[in-house]
Amino acid sequence: MAKKPQPASPVCYLPEAPDVYAGYLASEEIPSLIHQWIARSPRPEITALLIALLPEALPQEGIVKAADMAPVDAASATGDPLQLDIRRALPRIRDDEMHRALARIAGLLGDLGCEETHKESGVHMDNGLRINRSGALLTLTLDRPKANAIDNGLSQALGRAFIDYRDDPALRCCIVTAAGDRFFSAGWDLKAAATAGPGGEDYGPGGFAGLTELFDLDKPVIAAVNGLAVGGGFELVLAADIIVAADHAAFFLPEAQIGLMPDAGGVFRLPRRVPEAIALEMLLTGRRLGAPEALNYGLVNQVVPGDRLAEAAEAIAARILESAPLAAMAIKQTHRLTRHLDIEAAYSRLRDGSVLAYDRLRQSEDYYEGAKAFAEKRKPLWTGA
Repeated sequence: MAKKPQPASPVCYLPEAPDVYAGYLASEEIPSLIHQWIARSPRPEITALLIALLPEALPQEGIVKAADMAPVDAASATGDPLQLDIRRALPRIRDDEMHRALARIAGLLGDLGCEETHKESGVHMDNGLRINRSGALLTLTLDRPKANAIDNGLSQALGRAFIDYRDDPALRCCIVTAAGDRFFSAGWDLKAAATAGPGGEDYGPGGFAGLTELFDLDKPVIAAVNGLAVGGGFELVLAADIIVAADHAAFFLPEAQIGLMPDAGGVFRLPRRVPEAIALEMLLTGRRLGAPEALNYGLVNQVVPGDRLAEAAEAIAARILESAPLAAMAIKQTHRLTRHLDIEAAYSRLRDGSVLAYDRLRQSEDYYEGAKAFAEKRKPLWTGA
């Protein structure tokens, strides 16, 4: 199927006439294991399209009647791509059984080649960065043997990846981790820096490692620390929202011992994450902080055996993905814009219209969806609208 230019709003292109799907729906080959996937990354655009186009193929119980739904725009039903604006055709699914049935159908459409406007899931490499998209979860893995040191190329790749994450509404959570089990990252690649000479630093968008100065990223980032997080590697970890560490991981900032300063956020963020006296000792002496001690100080959220690190990080991500996307963005933006204020001033900031993500949440359908789902004894279906 020929690629279509990306529209301004989410659109799903279907290459076949709708009667094709009715035949498949009647077959015995409809996938039966899609529910778990769809529950983590709902695709209301597909369910709404099916309700509008195939009412005879779907059970009617549990669905709002067509008259209660917003209209669906279709180019034609004879082979031209059908276009569906999600904002205008959102279904109201009232029970888990219907949710499961629609999930199976959504999986079928994926097998038939329904091509969505956001990027395909998959894995690719970019300058020592392994990028893995899996539904709404983005996993970024530093992979530059031997110590995952960050040079200009890797820093720029991280910047591109974090900006894509920020700007892609299909992505809702990010894990940053590293290959191997000895180093998360040794920080700035000093050998590359020495070769480049003065003025050779070109970190790219988002500052060092792409995240340390990406101040408008209002989506959650989980750091899964698989080993030593040294210097700039530790500063990347400090820029994350949630930190999970392997039990053999350690954190330290050796910059003062080599005539530098941890100016990629370490000098600012560390005193806000651990007691000031501990932070200053680490900054001035390069003291190592092991994972158990980091947990004791509240720097990390969990310490787990190394072979369970990915599982622990993904479990947290799964819980985040169960939450309303607009609520998660509102929480992070509110925290970012008010953490330096006293409580009274923070309330004022929240209510004066300057926390845009909070206002967007309050005006959204998702703001009421949780209460409706609770009253109707079903799981909420978040739409991000």
